[in-house]
Amino acid sequence: MSVSVEQRRTRPAAEQSTPTPAPAEEPGLGDRGWVLCLGVLVATVLVFAAMIAITALAGGDGFPS
Repeated sequence: MSVSVEQRRTRPAAEQSTPTPAPAEEPGLGDRGWVLCLGVLVATVLVFAAMIAITALAGGDGFPS
């Protein structure tokens, strides 16, 4: 007994003739590079501000004078 493993899927004519829509062009990284730079700058400033605040709340830098 033999079984055919070849399967043929037929689609209705309406599905076959429908063209796929072209993807909408989105701005790439080159167009939004300034947003990335601004985000990195803001994150860096926030980290340094948090370090200064934590140091001040802990009672100074701990360097003996």
